[in-house]
Formats: sequence, structure tokens, C-alpha cells
Amino acid sequence: MSVHLQIPTYKRLVKDITALYDHARNTVVETYWKIGKRIAEEVNYFGVLEYSFKIRESVLSKNVLAW
Repeated sequence: MSVHLQIPTYKRLVKDITALYDHARNTVVETYWKIGKRIAEEVNYFGVLEYSFKIRESVLSKNVLAW
């Protein structure tokens, strides 16, 4: 059984399918971007936390706070 679509119907079908693929691709890209952003935030948080602990240890080891 063969189905023959008229040209305007076929073009609309292709346009709709293309739009669905574009939306799906954009959703995937956005999802990966958000995952990367979240990981970067976590790494930055722990990086800042680690840095502040190093400063604290350095200050305490030099007895700077004992005026």
C-alpha cells in the first residue's frame, strides 16, 4: 500500500518533524549545560571551602590571632 502526500502536506510534515528534532536537540544541550553548571558550582564551592581551610590553618599555625 503506497500513500501519496500532496506537496504542501509533505512539506508541513517535514517541517513539523524538523521542529520536533530541533526541540529535542535543544533540550539535550540545555540539560547537559545545566549538569555541567551544577558540577562547576559544586567544585567551586568545595574549592573555595578548601582554600578557606588552608588560610585558616596557615593563620592558626603562625599564631597570628594571639595578639
